[in-house]
Amino acid sequence: MNRTSTRWPYGASTIGVDYSIKYPYSFTNMSISPYGRDVVLGGQAGLAIVDLEFPLSPPRTIAIDSLWKISK
Repeated sequence: MNRTSTRWPYGASTIGVDYSIKYPYSFTNMSISPYGRDVVLGGQAGLAIVDLEFPLSPPRTIAIDSLWKISK
């Protein structure tokens, strides 16, 4: 990927860079946004929305406060 010809509005892009990030919850489902900037991780505890431009910043979270189980 040639990043020198791409201009990103917030500086250098981290998209395409390999990261390994640990979260305190386990996730069984994943979905990516149509624009490829955000990833949603889903699990028993809720949803975590990860911004791929800033993957090291804390994810936005939506906790699940229900007795219903998430399907696997």
